[in-house]
Amino acid sequence: MRNILPPVILWIASLAAGIAAATASENPLQQGWDNLDGFLFNEAHTSFSRATGFSGSAERERKLGEAVTLLNVQPRTGGNISRATALLQELADAKISDDTDTFARFFLARTLEMHQAPADLAKARAIYLDLLESRPGTPLAEYGASKIALIDLYDNIPAAEFARRVGELEKLEPLLKTSQGRREFHANIGIACAEQDGPPDIMLRHLLAADKEGFTQWQTESIVWVLIADAAEKGGDKELARQYYQKFTGKYKRDNRYYTIQERLKRLTADQ
Repeated sequence: MRNILPPVILWIASLAAGIAAATASENPLQQGWDNLDGFLFNEAHTSFSRATGFSGSAERERKLGEAVTLLNVQPRTGGNISRATALLQELADAKISDDTDTFARFFLARTLEMHQAPADLAKARAIYLDLLESRPGTPLAEYGASKIALIDLYDNIPAAEFARRVGELEKLEPLLKTSQGRREFHANIGIACAEQDGPPDIMLRHLLAADKEGFTQWQTESIVWVLIADAAEKGGDKELARQYYQKFTGKYKRDNRYYTIQERLKRLTADQ
């Protein structure tokens, strides 16, 4: 279920394209960003890797484009991952505070977490945290908070340790200035609770907080509504359970869970 949240590639397509738009109306790298926006990764990589004659911010942008596309070029190889990691590390080491730096650090952390074998979760977490603290109010930086939640909570840990880690994660909440950042953060904690048999009260609190921000992906919304209703029912809050079962059946009539949820709702109503 970790994959039900908006794929990070959507951030690449929408936010990375903004880098090109911000630099010049006739950006010579625009074709690469356009290909990336269309999920044409191999074509985008060709555009970025073969471009020459750049310097300064334009060359940094080109290296970012090359690195990001290398992570998605097919077939995926260890050499491509190593090259992407080196490019992203070079950009991050330059310590130039701009959009390219934000993207480079985020994707460096993501590469260390998800693409490198073996993963370096400690370093990835440190980069996500530094980015969150240094770029407040930046959606991509705030998305890192939800990634930290995944790193911390998807582990074989006892319930008491799970609750302790959630308590530490909750200290990050004041850093989340955007609705997107808060939504992804709370949703990841709540869903992790559901999957890892974490404390029900923590699960319910965070899923309700995520729902309050509003979902943009129907898949996530439908799953979270069912999880909220189920947790509320098990916790004895039948009114909250009814509310969320009704929300689900009212909106997702074609979902393959519809009739099961409808039966749960009938049972709750009959118990009144």
